[in-house]
Amino acid sequence: MMICVPIKKKKFEDALKLLKKAQNTSDLIEIWSNPNFTSAQVGKLFRAAKVPVIYKSNGDIREINLFLNHKPEFIDIDIKKINLIKEIHKLSPKTKIIISYHNFEKTPLNKDLEAQIKKMFDFGADVAKIAVFAEKPEDSIRVLSLLEKFNLQNKKVIFLCMGEHGKIT
Repeated sequence: MMICVPIKKKKFEDALKLLKKAQNTSDLIEIWSNPNFTSAQVGKLFRAAKVPVIYKSNGDIREINLFLNHKPEFIDIDIKKINLIKEIHKLSPKTKIIISYHNFEKTPLNKDLEAQIKKMFDFGADVAKIAVFAEKPEDSIRVLSLLEKFNLQNKKVIFLCMGEHGKIT
């Protein structure tokens, strides 16, 4: 298990402060896309990071170019943006790709989640990420059982549930 802290701040100074604090207790830092940050500021964030960085993309190619210039270990793109994968490989061939699927309303059936994961790996994901809303505690248990299933297959997956019933994940 690894701990990842998201850095989603509007102001650069706040993002840098949180990054410096968070990396003392985390294995990874996830820096969210921010159109307000300059190239110099993004560079300063990456230089300050003492743990691997995930760049959480919003799909904007200008921002992707800006962040990939700093060679993050990972880029997280939504499954709806898989058309960007070839461009990402050109810009930063060593950056690993996390393809993510989000459902903010419910936890789909296991067979549907498994189909999403297959699709992600078929499109070239190095890591597949599923984030769903847990309507009841059993949803979190199902998601955690899927995590174990894919770990046994040596697939790199991230599962998390949102909402009150998802905290365990």
